Amino acid sequence: MRRWRCFAGLRKMAARESKPVAVSSVRPRMLVCDVDGTLLNPLGELTPASRAALNSLRLAGIPVVLASGRLPYAMQTLCRELELAGPQITMNGALIMAPLSGEIVAGHTLGYDDVRAQLAFARDLDLPTLLCYPDHLKTQRLTREIELLFTPYEEPLPEIVPSLDALAASHPYKIFLHTGRERYEAVVAAARARFDGRFGITSGNKVSVELLALNASKAEGARVVAERSGLSMSEVAAIGDAPNDIALLREAGVSAAMGQADSEVQAAATFVTATNADDGVARAIATLFPAIPRLT
Repeated sequence: MRRWRCFAGLRKMAARESKPVAVSSVRPRMLVCDVDGTLLNPLGELTPASRAALNSLRLAGIPVVLASGRLPYAMQTLCRELELAGPQITMNGALIMAPLSGEIVAGHTLGYDDVRAQLAFARDLDLPTLLCYPDHLKTQRLTREIELLFTPYEEPLPEIVPSLDALAASHPYKIFLHTGRERYEAVVAAARARFDGRFGITSGNKVSVELLALNASKAEGARVVAERSGLSMSEVAAIGDAPNDIALLREAGVSAAMGQADSEVQAAATFVTATNADDGVARAIATLFPAIPRLT
């Protein structure tokens, strides 16, 4: 059973979440979980219920992998708190590495021509632009909106440089374009028109667009990490809430979308759990891994 959709005709999120979820034929052996908007509540906090649910998996020998658009060092505190020493999916899958040890498993950088093409696109649309590296960010224009985006995530503000074009050969892992919510859809459409089939185009918040190497994604990162453990994607459970989680939710053996996620994200998942304000991750884990004793 690849997908089960008992919720298709229901409109109320609470009604959808309360229905039993038929995942008994799927036996996941790994969890891949998004961070912001999923694991963390709206205040950016890890709740006791979510912590206990993940710890129950870890103690039962189920690998837990975080999948985030964050830079690796912005995931270190969470990895320490959850005792996740292994590789994590960082930078939306552009870099698979262990934030605590620095071990790199796989990485996909952008080449000179890639960066030049993406910077030209950003200039055409007059978008504030960041070049993203594992340990720092660079920009020519640091807006207040960008400052507010990065401040909560333990990341220092981007370094202001005279020219991003001069860094075209520096192999960034992704390029971040700040769109604001009002321009997001138009920029996504323009990016797809210009770059579809050449670069990965994604977003974790619908106020920005990120451009990556074509083979960089959370889904591909999950495949890499699973294979290191001798697992296939059919044995992976996934939880997410944003456009950058859609492919992961579709390709995992079983998956849960957060209750506050947009309809396109919910449609990609096997079922819909509660919101991140109501411990949706803990509830999803109870459904995905019913045989695992739950810690309290």
